[in-house]
Formats: sequence, C-alpha cells, structure tokens
Amino acid sequence: MAESNFRRALLMSEGSYSIFIASPIAWVFLVLTLITLLGPVVGDAIKKKRKA
Repeated sequence: MAESNFRRALLMSEGSYSIFIASPIAWVFLVLTLITLLGPVVGDAIKKKRKA
C-alpha cells in the first residue's frame, strides 16, 4: 500500500522527489525520522565521550 501511494505521488509530481519535502508536515516527519534513526548513534557517541 505504501509503495503504491509512493508511486502515485511521484506520478502526480511528474517524477520530482521535491513533493516529499514541499510541506511543513513533511519536514516534521523527516526530522522525526532522522531523530529516530540517528538518536542511538549520537547517544552512544556521547556515552563514549563521557567515559573517556
């Protein structure tokens, strides 16, 4: 279902990926995704730095 909607969005935007970052809501989701993915890595780096 997600793949079909992804394809539909690309067709509507004529192949431009900018449709996924055009609205403020999209930016919120992008930032939340980055925090979720990078949070553990940054947390581990901070813990290692405190121990050293």
